Amino acid sequence: MKLFSQTTQAKLTLVATSDLHMNLNSFDYYSDTETTVGFANIASTIRDIRSTTSNSLFFDNGDLIQGPPLTDLWLDDENHPHPAIACLNAMDYDCATLGNHEFNFGIDPLVNVYKQTKFPVVSTNITRVDGGDWPFKTAVILDRVITTAFGRKFPIKIGVMGFTPAMILTWDQFHTAGKIDATAPISTAETAVQSLKSKGAEVIVALCHGGIETQVDTTHEHFASAIAAISGIDAVFAGHTHLPFAGKIGRTPIALPAAYGKNIGRITLNLRRSDRGWATESGSADLITPSEQADTQIKEIVADRHAKTLAFTQKQLGTFTGPLHSYFARVQPDLAQFITAQAQLDSAREALDASDYAELPRLSATSPFRCGGRGGPDAYIDIDAGPATNRHAAQLYPFPNQTVALLVSGTILREWLEQSAAHFKLVTPNATDTLLFDDTTVSYNLDTLFGVTYDFDLSRPTGERVKNLCHEGKSVQALDQFVVLTNSYRAHGGGGFTMLPDTQKIWTSGRPLQSAIAARLAEPLPRRCPKVWGYVPLGATVVFDTSPNASAHLLGDSPLNVQPVSPSMDGFYRYRMEL
Repeated sequence: MKLFSQTTQAKLTLVATSDLHMNLNSFDYYSDTETTVGFANIASTIRDIRSTTSNSLFFDNGDLIQGPPLTDLWLDDENHPHPAIACLNAMDYDCATLGNHEFNFGIDPLVNVYKQTKFPVVSTNITRVDGGDWPFKTAVILDRVITTAFGRKFPIKIGVMGFTPAMILTWDQFHTAGKIDATAPISTAETAVQSLKSKGAEVIVALCHGGIETQVDTTHEHFASAIAAISGIDAVFAGHTHLPFAGKIGRTPIALPAAYGKNIGRITLNLRRSDRGWATESGSADLITPSEQADTQIKEIVADRHAKTLAFTQKQLGTFTGPLHSYFARVQPDLAQFITAQAQLDSAREALDASDYAELPRLSATSPFRCGGRGGPDAYIDIDAGPATNRHAAQLYPFPNQTVALLVSGTILREWLEQSAAHFKLVTPNATDTLLFDDTTVSYNLDTLFGVTYDFDLSRPTGERVKNLCHEGKSVQALDQFVVLTNSYRAHGGGGFTMLPDTQKIWTSGRPLQSAIAARLAEPLPRRCPKVWGYVPLGATVVFDTSPNASAHLLGDSPLNVQPVSPSMDGFYRYRMEL
């Protein structure tokens, strides 16, 4: 009896990438440097895993095809397969699901790219409703052969589901409205588990392009924990938040790999076979750091398009007459955001001048993107005086969103800024070294509205922080009207700006904001950022983390007294500021 038990036990290794964002050949197009982080390094690790484990499957968990300029240049190339798909095909991936950024380009480009896969792609809670082509499966059963520790081989049926945040209906409304529908992941998952079980699935894997909940939120962005709690699911891969995690939710192992290929998720299931088939006895999850050695096959697949991408990114547009950086973009308005704001205004000028809103004041809303945070201490803008190129345009705005003009009242304007002020913690007057940033927020939700001036009173709770809001020196009133330029993600409420979806949208650019920034870089550039917002004095000091490189750019022309303090966690450096 003991021998029979041993020969019917096996280990199943499940490996997933997530949020690769087109980081394929270990090259940083923003800094124009080679790296050891990317799919080429992951591919070397995949080969190692295959050579050392008997039973392994490989998945991608979404946000694969959106990223640096390599993405935009090859999205519509009819003569070559999409480079990301070509790489996953070459490594014999078993299955994939869709992330939210897959929808940034429109439904038909998405379909055309993923029709090139040699593996199934599952989309359990997203359906197409306009009758167009939809090559994605609700769920699949992968028929595989598993080898036991004693070399016996048995068939096994592995069910795979995939879930995307339903918020794509809002974030990419331009592309999704009337074309696709999205259902809540949890109820959809429960139904899918029963369907897969009825078809013989012995192991069920959930690919969840959603984060691990810090609070109850099972319908929007963060639902992986709730998925893991569903009976019948054996393994969960999470994503979307870029916050790495490996552990268990109850009895279910769950892995959330870091973004850009910094690591990959691995779940190991211990299986036992009985007369009823295979069943999971236990499981564990961990994260693997990829090899420092890049895979030559992947490098060769991307080589030609990489060379042509470099020719594009290195093309000079204009000239920076001084340095440009984002080291302090979370503590005061910065020049990089001001250039983006000008680009938005430039792109809309002709249309607005000819519109019924030509006489209204125009504002421009931007936020910092390459600003540390989940990207790490190297994820900042840092540009020296000299040529301005296409890669710099990508640094200033790395997403394919469009520019939108909104008709906004003074009331909505104030609510908009109050939502931005949630980025900061509550600070007690005269307190010492309070942490400035609320860790539950992200930098790209700290909007600056150029064209007005205002202060934040951080001694007040969110909703009561915006003070001295003025336009051209006059206090903004509730019924005042403005035209505000912003990106399409924000215009449709992305980032929790729920006051914006119901505002009147009076113009849309029809082209990516990045192209407007490239045009702006070809013109004479400003040397300084104008005063927009500051803080109500509290007689306090606060501390915040930024890059160690920030010390070369301390705020000498700012009323804020910023001084370095000490190294902080994960390679960041802590600074102190008087408030």
